[in-house]
Parts: sequence; C-alpha cells; structure tokens
Amino acid sequence: MRKPRKVKVALYVRASATGKPFDKNGAQIQIARLTAYANQQGYQISGVYFDTGSGGKVLRPELSRMVNEIETRTIHAKKIICTSTDQYSRYYLQLLKLLERINSSGAQFEFVDEPPALEREKRQYTKRK
Repeated sequence: MRKPRKVKVALYVRASATGKPFDKNGAQIQIARLTAYANQQGYQISGVYFDTGSGGKVLRPELSRMVNEIETRTIHAKKIICTSTDQYSRYYLQLLKLLERINSSGAQFEFVDEPPALEREKRQYTKRK
C-alpha cells in the first residue's frame, strides 16, 4: 500500500524591523510556530520566506519571490502557512488581490491565528455600540 503524499507548503514570515527577535511576533518565534504547526498537520515544508518591515509596507521582496515561485511552479507548494493576514498586508484590497493571485495558481492560504487587525476592529466596533 502506498503512503499518501504529504501536502507541500511554504511558510511566510514578516517581522517588524524594530521588533525583538524573540518577542511573540519575532521571526524566530514565528518560524518555530509555523514549522511545528506544519509538522503537526503532516505537511512537507518546501520553503521559508522572510521579510522585515512594517505591515503597511507594500514592497516585500521575499513575498514577491514566493508568489512568483508558486506561479512558475519552481516550488510546488499547495498551501502558504502564515500566522495571520497581518503578515501579508494591513490593506484588505491588497490582501484580496494576493489571495486571488495565489488561488489562481492552485495554492491556498492557511492562517494559524485569527488576524490581530480583525480582533482590534471587533473591539472598536463593540465599544461604539
């Protein structure tokens, strides 16, 4: 009997340039969490991509490289694992365009945590009522 193939995934991490490497959003912590999550799910990690900078920053070289490699099938990742949508963009229109682009390449996103921005918006909306 053949073993089922493991789903190949790419990990994407963005950390603040001013953040400490071991705070909850630091690169090492994110990579360790995402790696552990991928292993728990039985995924095979095809690549790890890491950018530094603000969540409002549009240009992200590693994000661009990852998307290009998925589109051109340089890596065969079927999923992109990330902690939250905030790691991609704080601008929802940008995020939607990116999601559409990745989905059209046959891959999908998987977010480990609920996006912090949505949580903040929920709290702000609740306070207004």
